[in-house]
Amino acid sequence: MSVGLQSRCAVTPAGLADAMHTEARLLDKLVEVLLRQRDAIAAADVERIDECVHSAHRVLLTLSEAQRHRRALLGTLAGAEDVPLRSLDEVLGEAATDEVVAARDRLLDAAAVAGREVAVNRHVVEAAMAASDAQLRLLAGVGARRLAYDACANEVEGKGSGALINRHV
Repeated sequence: MSVGLQSRCAVTPAGLADAMHTEARLLDKLVEVLLRQRDAIAAADVERIDECVHSAHRVLLTLSEAQRHRRALLGTLAGAEDVPLRSLDEVLGEAATDEVVAARDRLLDAAAVAGREVAVNRHVVEAAMAASDAQLRLLAGVGARRLAYDACANEVEGKGSGALINRHV
């Protein structure tokens, strides 16, 4: 193992701060991918959408490894791997250096931004799928899809009368 890699992976507060900075950078990269995906959806560019899905998958896999690494460092420094980030300074005590606290705050901010962007993209994708479904139904001359349910509350295509009857007395 090279000297640079050893110092970067060291079980020290600085190593933990570096691991959290890495996670924050990966979350920033995920946000970039989500923004590109949103643009591709708006442009109806299927190839770019597909590329963004694959990019997001790669970033998420790398993020998972970075989280695993952070948890391992926390396990050594704090004695527990699943320490909530918000209580990191309390759990680490003196090992919670200013660098660690700043990295933790940066990671929490990046996670909040990524969470908001994921929610926006989920809404955009759902709206695009609904619009596409409606457009295909219009082109095919089919009316709006009617929802119906069987006795076990399973969705049944096209058999609904529009009435909901509770057969349990």
